[in-house]
Amino acid sequence: MFQLPADCLNEIFEHLENEKFTLQSCIKDCLKNLTELCCSSDISTEIFYQLSQTCYNIQSLTIGFERTITDGIADLISVQRNLKSFDMMLCHGLRVDEQTNIIFSSL
Repeated sequence: MFQLPADCLNEIFEHLENEKFTLQSCIKDCLKNLTELCCSSDISTEIFYQLSQTCYNIQSLTIGFERTITDGIADLISVQRNLKSFDMMLCHGLRVDEQTNIIFSSL
């Protein structure tokens, strides 16, 4: 199972957030074999969308939902070919409602 260290992913996400870059080909090559991802929903929807264009083989996905649920997260979930485990943590009083239904419809 291929897994990047969490601090490596955080660094990639922070870099993308701060610099507004798209995923470079060297990062895409690394991420295309990613099988486990644990992250927060506070990452921009554009980054989730870009991940959905690269990462198709995630087997274990854990997302902590902080404030909102974006379409980019649904995109990432819907393209997975081998998703075996999906954990969703609702934080800060976020409830199961219309927003979370976006996620359920992607599974």
